Amino acid sequence: MGPALLRTIEAGHVNVTALSMSRLAEGLGVDAAELLAPAAPMAKRKRGRPKKEDC
Repeated sequence: MGPALLRTIEAGHVNVTALSMSRLAEGLGVDAAELLAPAAPMAKRKRGRPKKEDC
């Protein structure tokens, strides 16, 4: 699989076959079920710019 195909898969612009999912999982060194599992929620981030530290 080339980088362009991986980008389109990640963006959700193509339907992936079971064979492609298997090959992708093998290339990443994970089980195919891990690719289908829901992602963990992202941590909350503070809005705005970080404060400057005193020098």
